[in-house]
Amino acid sequence: MKTSFLSTFLLASAFATAGAVPAAAPPGGSGVGTSVCTAAPNSFSPTGATLTASGSTSLTASSLTFDVAAVPPGELGLLLVGFDGPQFPFNDGFLCYDLNPGVARLNRYIASPTGDASLALNFASLPAPVPVVGATWTFTVIYRDCLSTGAMANSTNGVELTFTP
Repeated sequence: MKTSFLSTFLLASAFATAGAVPAAAPPGGSGVGTSVCTAAPNSFSPTGATLTASGSTSLTASSLTFDVAAVPPGELGLLLVGFDGPQFPFNDGFLCYDLNPGVARLNRYIASPTGDASLALNFASLPAPVPVVGATWTFTVIYRDCLSTGAMANSTNGVELTFTP
């Protein structure tokens, strides 16, 4: 199934739900979660953009931050959340979501001149349903890639997190 960047934005708006390796730790932080799905090359990095999580998956602490690296500088991106599913093509990259019940869009950003962004997540402001202890969600960033010779949109790897008290 091939989806366009616009249709994924619309899909994310319409639904409000919610060999893996450990996610790499961002500079100065300790990584949490498990890296899932594959990042594809983009116009800025031959290895593609990466998403890592740091802080805590504790719902009480509410101190989770996502760091994006190697995205095209100055481009728009959007953090998505959903349930882990099979990998499928998405424009110039891949997504790993179960599209039933869907995905929800969270924070958006503009990448820095070095192709990085940091996204703090406030559990209290998440769309329904809110995370509960023991729930496992997958986070991915989709982003514009206007210098791409393909579909002009791509995605990072995914980060799967299980919430704790």
